[in-house]
Amino acid sequence: MTIRIYSIALVTTTIFAFGIHAAELNQEIPVGLAKALIQIPFDGEVRFYDSPPETFPEFTVPDDFDVVGGVTMLDAGLSQVVLSSGHELSVGLNLLLDSLQNDTYVLQLKMPQMQRGFVSDANFTTVYNLCNDDLGALSIRALRRGSDNLYAISGNKLTIDSSGSTCGDRIASAAESYNRMEQINNRGMRADFPLLSAPLEKNSDSQGSIIGSRSSGGNGYYETSSQLTTGHTAPFVHIYFTEQLTNQGWELVQDISDQESNWRITIEDRALFGELKIGETEEGVLNLYFRISKDAGLYIEDSLLSPRRSSN
Repeated sequence: MTIRIYSIALVTTTIFAFGIHAAELNQEIPVGLAKALIQIPFDGEVRFYDSPPETFPEFTVPDDFDVVGGVTMLDAGLSQVVLSSGHELSVGLNLLLDSLQNDTYVLQLKMPQMQRGFVSDANFTTVYNLCNDDLGALSIRALRRGSDNLYAISGNKLTIDSSGSTCGDRIASAAESYNRMEQINNRGMRADFPLLSAPLEKNSDSQGSIIGSRSSGGNGYYETSSQLTTGHTAPFVHIYFTEQLTNQGWELVQDISDQESNWRITIEDRALFGELKIGETEEGVLNLYFRISKDAGLYIEDSLLSPRRSSN
């Protein structure tokens, strides 16, 4: 078998080398290829469907959603249905959650998203778990794949897990975890941070990805830095973020350059100061930075309001 696979690989390489192109599979995909593309490890029999499998928990497909297909991995006891929608990713997810809760599924755990700092729908992979002791358990992941907004729903009609926990047990435990994470996300100056969403890419309805995010804070400040994979220039992204800051109540103090600016805002009688920087690095990647400070002295000392110093 190993020799045969190796021979096929050689033949395929030779064909491509002579410029003969493979035919694109627009509709039907061979089962063998579909199995190879599944990213979940599995053993045993796999079956594909053009609708939710019979073994999948019952649910209503919302309006404006289409069923891409379903798959069961029998030995692993896994079933999954994939839906698509023309809605913006987070909007579609909320509509799907509302529909499932109308079907009497109860939301187990909604992992709080970081709603501050640099964000992108391309990184939007929050998992939502729902269950109903009479219907089953569902796990939903929203995925952006190119221009497609997909919703992968994993399901199991068995609602009691290996530890003997029921839906009610897991919902109570999830509520505690959710509250703890909400407190972490809204602690200190992190709660005052603006939300800066990446722009759509040129001739596309998708955003670039946010990568390498880091945050730190102390002595009355909080800062975050990330990288954005994008075809836009640094000045364009800077303008795009400044419009969002203005819409969120921030006031422009100084445009230092077409890639850097200083800001201020008053929240509950507290004067806060901010610095936005967009830096160019390798082609197709920008460095993003925002810093917030509650002390004007620290703000000036860190050159946010003072004249720029030369770098020697």
